[in-house]
Amino acid sequence: MKIKNTCSIVTGGSKGIGRAIVELLSAKGGNVIIGDILDKEGQELAISINRAGKSKTIFVYCDVRKSEDIKNLFKVATEEFGGAQIVFNNAGITEPSLSADNFDDYLSLFKTNLESVYTGTLLAIDHFNEQLKENPNKKFCIMNTGSESALTPVKELAFYSFTKNGITSLTNITSQLNWPNIRINCIAPSFTRTDILKAGKQDQSKILDLVYGLIEPFEVAQAMLELIEDGKSNGVVKFMQFGRSFNGKRVPFRLLKSEISQVLDKKKGTIKPKASKL
Repeated sequence: MKIKNTCSIVTGGSKGIGRAIVELLSAKGGNVIIGDILDKEGQELAISINRAGKSKTIFVYCDVRKSEDIKNLFKVATEEFGGAQIVFNNAGITEPSLSADNFDDYLSLFKTNLESVYTGTLLAIDHFNEQLKENPNKKFCIMNTGSESALTPVKELAFYSFTKNGITSLTNITSQLNWPNIRINCIAPSFTRTDILKAGKQDQSKILDLVYGLIEPFEVAQAMLELIEDGKSNGVVKFMQFGRSFNGKRVPFRLLKSEISQVLDKKKGTIKPKASKL
């Protein structure tokens, strides 16, 4: 499937992985609709891309916790480009502090990370099927942004891991329904250099970078576009890691900051990077 002249919807497209997706799609000549709550960043990104003149990018305010906002993205896609061929369910937030007092925050996490993907997928299927009535040969893709925490849950990110596990299951199940000309895949990266990670403590981010290595957003975007462009992948959940070793062994995700610090003090530089395996 070629990106040029297609229309893609990217939720959470103003920053991080979403921004990298938008930039890569635009570089390949694809039109993009950015759906995000970050008005300033999204509008500035759209203006910057449109100046290049290779394709058209539109920012649309979208709170993915609201189904009407997601529906509006498809409406704009139809009005501006005759419909979207690719949908990136990418918007996501990180874990709130674990407390019974934070119930509303956990509900927001669930709605943002998982419910929005379910809603976006169902709306995309309906949107695609309408276009297939006019052109039975047209091709479509849905790309979901998951996380390696779905495979290796982290206790500090218990509910976040739960939502990402749901995305993995949703990708597998929906792809098995065999809609004609519609493929559904997921990229599930490990620690990635985004604002979600920056939301944590700065020293913790540095330790993660040293021990695990951080994947760059553009690497995730490239992996997504590879699955789209190959024209065959369906139901694929691709887990991504930046490979590093600690004394020849993979450092377990449960290793806490204090434990890492103690090990570093004792070993003094025995952490050696391996080549990235993407």
